[in-house]
Amino acid sequence: MERNNNRYFRLNEKQLGYMMVLPSILLIVFIALWPVAQSFYNSLFDYRLNDPNRSQKMISANVDLERYIDTHYYLQKSVENLKGTVEGEHEVLIESFIQSLHGLHEQLRQEPNVTERYEKVQEIIQALQPVRDRDLKYAKIENQLSEEYMAFLLTTEEEFRQLAEHSKDEEVASSFIETAEELVRLEDSILSSNFIGLANYQRYLQDDRMWRSLWNTLIFTVVSVFFELILGLFIALLIHRAFIGRSLVRVSVLIPWAIPTAVSAMMWRYLYDGQTGIVAHYFHQVGFISDASVLLSTQQGDCFLLYLQMSGKPRHLWRFCC
Repeated sequence: MERNNNRYFRLNEKQLGYMMVLPSILLIVFIALWPVAQSFYNSLFDYRLNDPNRSQKMISANVDLERYIDTHYYLQKSVENLKGTVEGEHEVLIESFIQSLHGLHEQLRQEPNVTERYEKVQEIIQALQPVRDRDLKYAKIENQLSEEYMAFLLTTEEEFRQLAEHSKDEEVASSFIETAEELVRLEDSILSSNFIGLANYQRYLQDDRMWRSLWNTLIFTVVSVFFELILGLFIALLIHRAFIGRSLVRVSVLIPWAIPTAVSAMMWRYLYDGQTGIVAHYFHQVGFISDASVLLSTQQGDCFLLYLQMSGKPRHLWRFCC
């Protein structure tokens, strides 16, 4: 029985090979492929961390309930003040606006994702506390309702600003402007979907700077790989011969290869730094540059460093430096 059990759990060569390769595959997937896939997914959205309205990825429309409830309250107060200052046709206009706003407000409150959250967020605001739970603060709404609500707010805001410009009464004009500002704040609380698909790629494919960057990258890659290959082959043949100090030369050749590119770049950055860099200091002392800080802070300094690096390359390649 023991022999049969051992034979049952034994892996064949093919299975053993897959098991040995599996950790490498997992590393490639999670370290290399997953970040690329995540970056591609993010590129499908108009995603801006410096814009509160687009600081998260939204496939469907959302409403910032904290901002909406707070702004809606002040908007009602502003409309009441406006209603008390106007008369005639303007009074009819305000009544129509109040009815339309109330209808859209009730539609939003009846949204499945809003109904439960609305009361909870309102209680937190009344307690003068911030809403820290993002799942509670943001609620999905129908795209059609979002578009209809936004169109109404934008149209009314523009109309109120025009009425303020043509009003001869300063108090009425001020009330219209105040209400229009509250409408802008209410617009900011309704977040439209920022899913744009491949629009980012379409925009950049039409950008001349991107094609110029790709061309420069291609030239740099071809030239650098060519010279690295030639020099590498020459050094390999050289250190393959027997001579005094061959071991020391082999070790010195391997040191740059062992240093990561990012670390090497940081080292050169410190060397060129205008305050602490020794290269920048002596270049300034000798008179190569007017000031130690120009190497990393001006276009002329960047060109100087590029020409310095390209000094060993054919002259017809220098035109790609700057």
